[in-house]
Amino acid sequence: MRMLLHTTIAALTVFGAPTLRAQASTPGFFVETRITAVSRGGSNANTRTRVTRAWTSAGCSRTEGEPYRGDSTAYQLVIGTPRTFLNVVPRDRTVFTVGASTAKPLVADAKKVLGPMPAVSPWRLVGDGGTVLGHRTRKFEMKSTTRTRAGGTEVASAPTVTTYWVADDAADPMVVAYRALRPAILAGEPGATGAGMVLRSETHRQWQRDVTQVTTREVTVWRQEQVPASRCDIPAGYRRVDLAADLRAQQAASAELRRLSQSPKPADQARARALGDSLLKEIRRTAPAPRPLREDPRAVRIDGTGTKKP
Repeated sequence: MRMLLHTTIAALTVFGAPTLRAQASTPGFFVETRITAVSRGGSNANTRTRVTRAWTSAGCSRTEGEPYRGDSTAYQLVIGTPRTFLNVVPRDRTVFTVGASTAKPLVADAKKVLGPMPAVSPWRLVGDGGTVLGHRTRKFEMKSTTRTRAGGTEVASAPTVTTYWVADDAADPMVVAYRALRPAILAGEPGATGAGMVLRSETHRQWQRDVTQVTTREVTVWRQEQVPASRCDIPAGYRRVDLAADLRAQQAASAELRRLSQSPKPADQARARALGDSLLKEIRRTAPAPRPLREDPRAVRIDGTGTKKP
């Protein structure tokens, strides 16, 4: 549930725009990004890498490579004006959506579970970023705090610093084209600005003195191309689920489980076990595979073999 709410805040989804014609295409961009997460310290060091691909135009966008509800083949669509966001899950032949009228209450519910969102510092220019993919960049920095919660209680936090390499040279033809497209992409939404293109970012998290996590996002391909509207077609026969209603149903089921578990009646206890099994089965089915504890960046060795530091 907590992971699903994080995803909801990051990409609130609304549905209702008509499917675009497969024959149509509009000028846009293709972006391929390599994401590498390196954990150091604790019981073990590990490196994880994945690649995302995104096609973006004024009327249609598609992002692949961002798993959703445990499905690595899931993809996100952005269609129409005002923006319509869809999470498509081929494994379940389902499209998850949320209406604009329920977006704010949904975020409010998420904050009740996740707690207040951490304060984020404004972007700060830190200097010249050199050339990335042949484009001049400037470096910006942003500070925040990454928090981990369990059962409504914060169990860990990490000071977080993210550095961005932004192509924003007004004399760069690609930057000019990208800035011209952004107002159309963000029409009717807060933050519709002519900001540049982030070609690289590095996020450093310090979980403990010797336990760190560094996530690097590197754009490996950034080019202009015609984006076919068919990239954002919704597959025929897919079930459409309002994500806000789905979350409310899960919350109601969790509340009912708590009520039944506290009842002394054998019938209620039996219903609680059945409901708990059902909820657990769904969580296991939709959640990503758990990481071994020794690969968790916050894990610490407790077998006595570690070297004690002063």
